[in-house]
Amino acid sequence: MQLQVRNDGGTLIVTLEGRLDVAAIQVIGDRFAFQATTHDGPVVVDCSAVTFLASLGIGMFVSAAKGLQRRGHALTLLRPQPMVEDVLRTTGLHNLVSIVHEEPPPRSVPK
Repeated sequence: MQLQVRNDGGTLIVTLEGRLDVAAIQVIGDRFAFQATTHDGPVVVDCSAVTFLASLGIGMFVSAAKGLQRRGHALTLLRPQPMVEDVLRTTGLHNLVSIVHEEPPPRSVPK
C-alpha cells in the first residue's frame, strides 16, 4: 500500500494505491489517521488505485470522517473502483462520507 499526501488550497488530498487490508493498515494506518485528524480542512481520498478494501480500511475511513465532522469538515472518497465502491455502499459508509467520481470542490459540514 502506498500513501501520498499533498495540500491543494486547504484541501488535503490523500492518494492510496494497492490493497487496503490488514497488512496495509499496519503500514499506513497511523500516518493516515495523523494526517486526517490534524488537518484543518476537508480531506479527499483518491481511491482510484485501491484494489481491495477490508473492514479495517472501512474503520480507518469512519474514524477519519467522524473526527473531521467534529471539526466542521468532510471526508470525500474519490473515484473508487467498482468492487471497492460496492463494499463502501454495502456497509453504509456512503451515509457518512461522500463518494464521488469527479474531484469535488472543497467543502465543510455544519458544526
